[in-house]
Amino acid sequence: MRGGSGDDGRTAGRATGARAGSHGRDLRERDELLHTYAPLARMRGATGIRRRTASLLNDDRGQLELAFALLLSMPGVPVVYYGDEIGMGKNLSLPGHLAVNTPMQWAPDRNGGFSVAQPENLPAPLIHESIYGYMAVNVENQLRSRCSLLHVVEKLIETRHAWTAFSRPGCRIVRSTNPAVLAFLRGERGDDGAEFPKVQESGEYDCGVAGHGFFWLSLSTAEARPSPA
Repeated sequence: MRGGSGDDGRTAGRATGARAGSHGRDLRERDELLHTYAPLARMRGATGIRRRTASLLNDDRGQLELAFALLLSMPGVPVVYYGDEIGMGKNLSLPGHLAVNTPMQWAPDRNGGFSVAQPENLPAPLIHESIYGYMAVNVENQLRSRCSLLHVVEKLIETRHAWTAFSRPGCRIVRSTNPAVLAFLRGERGDDGAEFPKVQESGEYDCGVAGHGFFWLSLSTAEARPSPA
């Protein structure tokens, strides 16, 4: 069939071009991600990258905490894959998705506390060696340490649940004088907020943050705060 009017044809042509451009950007971004986070062929699978968060970030504690802070403060429903909250690793010697589907590492006990079955009957072998082995990385050990990754993630989740702003759909990027800093506002006017040091009329506020550091600050307008008795 022939197309309609010339205007419709030009509109369709522009729409097709936009979709093609978007598809090209998606492919470039995918290639960049693979090059950065899966430089070896065995790190790649049919459905994506065969690595866990901890190994993707080179087990860097600061980057891990920042990644969880972003995940739990941005809009949408956050999904934490089992074991990532304690920094579990992967086993690239296993085929396909099994590389990141090793048994949960609950304790430094038989089968990592996952099962009392014989090791050969487990759905996948445990990670025994390397810094991600179940003797070193497990829930029991991290529950004993108040500075563990597990406790940090638990605290972030508790804070997210405590503030209604995180359940709101809105997210507004705030201008930062440092291009390495991402600043954004969550919530809507009228949400509960705590008193915060006075912000200048310009809306600017100086705040220092270390590399891979982050703050979740509660803001409220002067009108929203209750007046002193």
